[in-house]
Amino acid sequence: MVFDPITSIWRINFPDPWRNGEMVMYDLQGKEVLKKTISNDPFMELSTPVIPGSYFVEIRGEMGKWSEKIVW
Repeated sequence: MVFDPITSIWRINFPDPWRNGEMVMYDLQGKEVLKKTISNDPFMELSTPVIPGSYFVEIRGEMGKWSEKIVW
């Protein structure tokens, strides 16, 4: 994941095995705030959420699960 401070957009690059899955963003209380399907595109862009703060991004795909904490 790479953050562009000029556009305030996170860019997630997916290797082939992670495509065709889903990305879910949770707040620190575990509430789902965003869910997107991962298509065959090699990347996904996430724009600023409604409320700035800390979030967990979870990627689920054929390779399993991966998560990372991000701060907006």
